[in-house]
Amino acid sequence: MRKECISEPCASGVALVTTLLLPEGGAHVLLSFVRWHLAIGFERLYLFFDDFCPKIVGWDELKEMLKSIKDGEIRVECYRRGEIDWKRNEKFSPFVDTEVQARQVLNAEYAYVQAMTAGLRWLLHLDIDEAFYVSSRSEFVRHFAQLDADNIGHCTYANHEGVPEYTTHETIDYFAHVTLFRVNHLCPQGDMNANIQESFAYWKQRTRHSQFLLCYDNGKSAVRLVQGSSAISVHAWNIPSNLKYRTALTDARKLEFDSIDYNLRFEPCILHYVVCGLFWLETKYKVLGHFDNAWFGGALPIAPSFHLDARDIVLSNDPLALHSFYNAHVAPPPPHILNKHIEAGVCRRYFAISTFLKQFALSAESTLSSSSALPQSISTSFATKEVHNVEKNADNEISQQSQVKNNDKFNFERAWILSTAAQQFL
Repeated sequence: MRKECISEPCASGVALVTTLLLPEGGAHVLLSFVRWHLAIGFERLYLFFDDFCPKIVGWDELKEMLKSIKDGEIRVECYRRGEIDWKRNEKFSPFVDTEVQARQVLNAEYAYVQAMTAGLRWLLHLDIDEAFYVSSRSEFVRHFAQLDADNIGHCTYANHEGVPEYTTHETIDYFAHVTLFRVNHLCPQGDMNANIQESFAYWKQRTRHSQFLLCYDNGKSAVRLVQGSSAISVHAWNIPSNLKYRTALTDARKLEFDSIDYNLRFEPCILHYVVCGLFWLETKYKVLGHFDNAWFGGALPIAPSFHLDARDIVLSNDPLALHSFYNAHVAPPPPHILNKHIEAGVCRRYFAISTFLKQFALSAESTLSSSSALPQSISTSFATKEVHNVEKNADNEISQQSQVKNNDKFNFERAWILSTAAQQFL
């Protein structure tokens, strides 16, 4: 096990876990992921590199970045695949060699134990193409303190999908460049007026399977670190019966309306930078390869979806077909249409992460192939000073969102109902 150190401990008591495998040239994405989440208030990060190779993309770059900061309390723990002994899990252990989701869950359970032993209070599970968004560090601390006060043991956040407004095939750092997102359709949108319905319909008709979101729509969750919890999937946990659930989503698959918190419609939330660029679309599905049409040995069939279509397009090795597929499913609409979608609240701008990361001069073309491309030093006030800029740049976002916060009438789009088998894993 190898651990790297970073200074400026904070008192949030919140940890983050992710399992990652980056392509050559993608290290700058990892650095942005770490910088943002430490700055916003996470007390510890658990990073599991899902690779056996001696040379792991992002490992050396991260090590160099952390060395440039004075040693202090360990806040970033890095693990290579095969370094830890997973606790036996009847549901997921049989699939550790074939299913990345199984390894993600087992890594999360390992981090759960480590974080609880370290005296932390909460753990959030994200992918490397996701970011936890909150408008300020103080709001981050307040949010989790409120969950504690309300006896919440599990909080599910809405995931919004990034819409890249560039077409380059370079290894773009999506965290630094994407600010436009499709809002999860399971979040209350106010009155389902004609403009909202038209905006939803526009995105759904672009896919073969009428998907508004290209990936998942059931959010990601933080779990309270107490004895008796266990991971259900990469999305959710079982918790003891004396604790309560809270969610931002109005999900017809669960119908737990008592747990819905309408204040979570806007923040905190999960920003999902799914295939934000041709490079990331092609690389993701080349890494996944020719996977089956079902997960977990056939127990969970994959519905006809963007996921299967993207696999087939990428593996066809047809550049023209790939570009056409990308433009049809991922690229943004023309400006006059996009503006209507933003006005309707179906799309939303989040600038804070991009603005925060620009100070590190990670350009769209940079691949950070060596430590010489990294900042030579980072202020020891990294985790507090720069976040004031986050608060300032969030003002416009909050004012835009508040325009619909006082609407008490909610109609919701019909959710995509999953099969009974899927409920075992989602």
